Amino acid sequence: MATVNNGPAMRPVTWTVYRLDNGKSVWERSLSRHSASIELSPGVYRADVTFSDGSVSRSRTFDLRTVSSSNVIVAMD
Repeated sequence: MATVNNGPAMRPVTWTVYRLDNGKSVWERSLSRHSASIELSPGVYRADVTFSDGSVSRSRTFDLRTVSSSNVIVAMD
C-alpha cells in the first residue's frame, strides 16, 4: 500500500516489482493502484512506487524467503 499522511494515498500510482536475483533486478509485475494484493514466490524483491504525475518516487526492498506473507507499505510523503 502506498500511503500519504499515514493513510492510503488514494492517488494514481504505478508499482513496479522486481525480483532481486544475484545482484540483478528481474521485472516481476507492474500495477497502477494505490494498493493491491499479489502472490509472489519466496525471494527478495524491490517495489518502486511513483505518483502518476512523477512528483514523488519511492522504493522498498522486502524479503519473502522467511515469511509466508508480508505487508509492504511505502510512505510517499
